[in-house]
Amino acid sequence: MSALLLIALMSGQAAPAPGPRPPERPESGCAVVTESGGRVGRPRGVPLRVLGGPERLALVLPPGERLRAVLCRRAAIVPAAGDDRVLLQLRVPLNLSSGARRGVLEHNGRSYVFRQIAGPAISAAERQAVAARLGAFNRAPR
Repeated sequence: MSALLLIALMSGQAAPAPGPRPPERPESGCAVVTESGGRVGRPRGVPLRVLGGPERLALVLPPGERLRAVLCRRAAIVPAAGDDRVLLQLRVPLNLSSGARRGVLEHNGRSYVFRQIAGPAISAAERQAVAARLGAFNRAPR
């Protein structure tokens, strides 16, 4: 038992509540998926930031590697403003993960679509947010 808790118990007072948790970063990291010689992998040392990153996404891949997808870990699985840049500029799907949930933002040749591919189902409010974001992506001039 910690000394602080022991002192609190002895004085008849409750132990102090733990401090607030630090806010979760909206995007904790992104990685690229590449293909080379028929093998798919995630090369190290290819920095990429989608949220809060530069307007123009640019990657320098190892020689012989072909970009297949971008993967980002986020606080929320709902696509964010600017996520369409991955598809427009890099021309690959954006895979999002938030905890156990996984989803992918793609373009089917006519419009942007988002599919949840793993984890607990998104809530009704999240479905509305996804629909609103896809509507904004689909209405934006290209």
